[in-house]
Amino acid sequence: MEAEIITGALSLWLGEGERGRGSLEHSVTLADAHQSTAHTYLYGHDPRIVGRVLASEALWLQGYSDQALRYGSDLRTIVLEDGSP
Repeated sequence: MEAEIITGALSLWLGEGERGRGSLEHSVTLADAHQSTAHTYLYGHDPRIVGRVLASEALWLQGYSDQALRYGSDLRTIVLEDGSP
């Protein structure tokens, strides 16, 4: 998960939007499948949230605003359900 987030973020920031988006969306899939509070405590963040924030940014920058907003809605749901700050 962390490798996908890092690869996606770096690719996005280097202007490789498609590659970045693919890695970030894959990180979301992995994070959803492995919901673990241990990961959050170990790395200091919830990969479901970080992956969605960055994937949303990638989608927005590529002109997919509807899909980006859908990730935003998912974020809100996760935060409200988990009580994440």
